[in-house]
Amino acid sequence: RKKAEATFKNTFDQAAIGIAHVGSDGRWPKVNRHLCRIIGYSYDALMALTFQDITHPDDLDADLAQFQKLMDKEIPDYSMEKRYIHQDGSIVWINLTVTMVCDEGGNTDYFISIIEDITWRKELEDALRQSKEVAEAATKAKSDFLANMSHEIRTPMNAIIGMSHLALQTDLTSRQRNYVQKVHRSAEALLGIINDILDFSKIEAGKMEMERIEFHLEDVWDNLANLVGLKAEEKGVELLFDMEPGMPTALVGDPLRLGQVLINLGNNAVKFTESGEIVIRVRMRKREGLKGEFQFSVRDSGIGMTEEQQSKLFQSFTQADSSTTRKYGGTGLGLTICKRLTELMQGEIWVESVAGEGSTFHFTASLDIQENPMERLVVNHEALSGLRVIVVDDNASAREILSTMAVSFGLEVDVAESGQAAIRTIEQASHQGIPYDLALMDWKMPGMDGVACVTHLQQESAPLPPAVIMVTAYGREEALSEAQRRGAEIKGVLTKPVTPSTLLDAIGESLGRGLVRRGEGVRDASVSEDDIVSKLRGARVLLVEDNEINQELAVELLANGGMRVTVANDGQEALDRLEVERFDGVLMDIQMPVMDGYTAVRLLRKEARFKDLPVIAMTANAMAGDRERVIDAGMNDHIAKPINVRDMFTTMAKWITPSEPLPDAEMLPSGAAVSEDAIPPDLPGIDQKAGLGTTDGNRQLYRRLLKKYRTGQSSFESTFRQVLSRQEWETAQRHAHTLKGVSGNLGVTGVQQAALVLEEACGEASPDPERIEALLQQVVQALTPVIEGLRQLDTPTAEASPESAATIDKDAVRSTLDRLQALLEDDDVAATRTIDDLEALLKGAPHASGIQRLAKQVSLYDFDSALVALAALKSDLEPTLESAGPPDAEAPAVIDPEQVREIMGRVQMLLEDDDIAATQSVEELVEALHGSEHLTQAKSLAAHVSGYDFEAALEVAAALREALDLS
Repeated sequence: RKKAEATFKNTFDQAAIGIAHVGSDGRWPKVNRHLCRIIGYSYDALMALTFQDITHPDDLDADLAQFQKLMDKEIPDYSMEKRYIHQDGSIVWINLTVTMVCDEGGNTDYFISIIEDITWRKELEDALRQSKEVAEAATKAKSDFLANMSHEIRTPMNAIIGMSHLALQTDLTSRQRNYVQKVHRSAEALLGIINDILDFSKIEAGKMEMERIEFHLEDVWDNLANLVGLKAEEKGVELLFDMEPGMPTALVGDPLRLGQVLINLGNNAVKFTESGEIVIRVRMRKREGLKGEFQFSVRDSGIGMTEEQQSKLFQSFTQADSSTTRKYGGTGLGLTICKRLTELMQGEIWVESVAGEGSTFHFTASLDIQENPMERLVVNHEALSGLRVIVVDDNASAREILSTMAVSFGLEVDVAESGQAAIRTIEQASHQGIPYDLALMDWKMPGMDGVACVTHLQQESAPLPPAVIMVTAYGREEALSEAQRRGAEIKGVLTKPVTPSTLLDAIGESLGRGLVRRGEGVRDASVSEDDIVSKLRGARVLLVEDNEINQELAVELLANGGMRVTVANDGQEALDRLEVERFDGVLMDIQMPVMDGYTAVRLLRKEARFKDLPVIAMTANAMAGDRERVIDAGMNDHIAKPINVRDMFTTMAKWITPSEPLPDAEMLPSGAAVSEDAIPPDLPGIDQKAGLGTTDGNRQLYRRLLKKYRTGQSSFESTFRQVLSRQEWETAQRHAHTLKGVSGNLGVTGVQQAALVLEEACGEASPDPERIEALLQQVVQALTPVIEGLRQLDTPTAEASPESAATIDKDAVRSTLDRLQALLEDDDVAATRTIDDLEALLKGAPHASGIQRLAKQVSLYDFDSALVALAALKSDLEPTLESAGPPDAEAPAVIDPEQVREIMGRVQMLLEDDDIAATQSVEELVEALHGSEHLTQAKSLAAHVSGYDFEAALEVAAALREALDLS
């Protein structure tokens, strides 16, 4: 027994965990050394305490409650995590287990507590929790950054893509068209990179959701042909589609994400293939009822990859090797996104490749099959029966795909691998009395090309040559032009990749036998923007947008589509407009000053009369949930910036119905092209050569931008000083940055340099107000002469003579004035073009200031003020339009200078006080100047005053005072 007790005592004292005997009063009859070490007390000190004395107050009640249950024998033991207070006051976390010990009679003897120090674990958990919070904060910060970056980048991208689209609709030289097309495509490529980054962020955050909608694989194919085919055509690489005949193509899934994977893989194939072919193939691997597993593959004949390079694929921000990034570009995110999207489609992706021989990317996707699909293309097999076709192509894959496609339509098909072989086969068939009805002829073949082959067949060969459809991986127009130049008659051109629908359409058109009809309700991929927008013509649309360039772009696009557009600069202005005007729909920007789009639409929806008004968001935000957020706010739909014109019109047509539709044949009045505006050669502080380089030599555009520069930057000093007084350094830096950027674009180099230094000073960690004040003075010194010089743009470049007034087309001017007034009264943005007509008609006439004032109001979409300015201009023009000679030539030249001086002084004072009594005084002035050469100016002044445009009236009064020379 003594030995056993000694062993127990040794074990008790040497245990690596705290052990204590506890009485029912909470005291410690016995504790071991480790418990003393855990809580920092000596044995004697601890024996004088109870466990209640060292337990953290916040944990004591829970511990006592459990201890009481144990004493009442409601539970055999209990465990809990709690805190002890160390002798030095620090917190010690422990894991406590308490068990009851009874004597032989079953009575409670004492309790044993096992105490494990878990402070280290709690500290680790806290550290992990803090790390998690930091990581979540970083993720949120990244998401916020990406959202802001998206908005900031997409806003100028909207202008680049949209304006280049508009430019491509105008008459351009071939050189200019080439430049603009490259700008347009490059902008779309940049947008693709932005979208990759945003998509990766969505996937990483687990916010990428897959849609389940009905779609047709042919539509995905058509989109793929448009986007990848253009790049392949530029490189002279053949793009081929291989779809298994008879495979179901009416599916249910996410066509956007499926197309995204195919486009990404297709673009990669084009990027790494300098010559040869790219074949995109689809097969159904298995089907169970209405569920199918499809395998897609993209095979190229490009540079291929080694096994080591293949092992690096599908990883974020990596490419096969570092040199490819420099040579081929890219973010290294494309394949990662493809992998994640494939997984979301319950599939997998892999690659087979040999260095120098090309690569094949495979992926699978689980897609449902539509139960009762609408037929897209119905083949009239009776009409096709007996048609004999020869496929001529040097590319074996192209021959196989085209011939298989034609056979599936019921055609009798033969193939030839060259032009010479085709001639032999066609001549032999003709001599045998079984000629071919149609030849699908590749254009670019070695030896004898397609055009040469057709020319030989039609001019030198046997009778009854087949109808010819030229098939080419190159440009359609180039093929037609080459055939025409060499005298070859072809029925049509098919660009690769050829799809079943395009092949059938081409056969039907070339042979004139109506072989194909399209299923009802099918969207034809060839439908133009004019077809889509036809039902929007005449719609009254409120555009709510604060960015001036975006306003100009959207107004131009919508007006070109026959819509009547009114502009509001923020949400509050939009609500004010809606109170007094009726609109068929609203295009609402989201981020705006005064009142944002979300707030505006929520207030709008509170009124029953606006419950069904279509409101469509236009925003550069593209993060996950942005579309859902605008829908939740009460908007009908979402148009992303940069604007895709077709998508914009399609979305608008879905919701907006014109209350007064405009017939297709009747377009809104459109202004003629404005003649080139003169720019004074001696504008101070401006390098016009550099500025014109920015506008690619477009002097009219450059003049317009210079005028906007003067309007926008003339108040720079006062605006900057207001910000400076509040020490809002970030805002000040932004103002300086804007001035720097726009000055650099327009060749205002001195201001650009001064603004650059000011911007850098505002961006310092601790900006020095005195230094910034000095730098501001330097900016003002450089800017002031520029602004003053630009006032020349508001004055005529040459004095008009009476003879020039006589040459004005009076009927055209009257008609244009009436048309402009009607448009302004209707708040119709077509007025922005009609003002150009008027300026062209009145070029050289002595009314430049009035026209410029009117043009300014119209350009700002301030149509109410523009109507006042128009009335004044009409008054100015009245004598000119009534007589070819100098106005009122028969009037006496003598006036009463004292009377006129007194009236002019009174008018000046009343105008400065915004006193409507000025109207009566101006009438007196007109009477006093009746018959004089100054009557026209007096009438112009009266028109401004009658419209209560006192600011403009003061300018006219000053000019009249100077002309009268009353000194």
